[in-house]
Amino acid sequence: MCVTTELPRRAPAAVSREEDPLHTKTDEEKLQDVATLAKEQMESEWRHKRHQSMALHSEAKQARMAPNAEERAGWLSRHTFTWASPLVRQGYRRQLHLADIWQIPTEEKAERLTEQAMHNMKETARERCTKS
Repeated sequence: MCVTTELPRRAPAAVSREEDPLHTKTDEEKLQDVATLAKEQMESEWRHKRHQSMALHSEAKQARMAPNAEERAGWLSRHTFTWASPLVRQGYRRQLHLADIWQIPTEEKAERLTEQAMHNMKETARERCTKS
């Protein structure tokens, strides 16, 4: 007498759509993947740029930047850009360092330009309100 025992059959393991080799992604899923990758890349680039910016800032604090040559230049030197010749010559001879670069002119600093832009925006808004 031969007795056969059948082993209970197991249900096939559930396979997620991502693991299924036969599954093709929908356009929406592909777009979402691309958006996720783009977001991750942008965040990585942002972190890298922020790190570089912080390094430059600390380097700028340590370096004593020379006063701006344009501010001391005469009218002819300003119009012919000869005030920049020493920096150009130095850059031709060797790689420039942050200490070689001149300070930003006072009238071009971000704080001053921001104040000026805010003042102009308020004036424009005031003018538009009075016209209405």
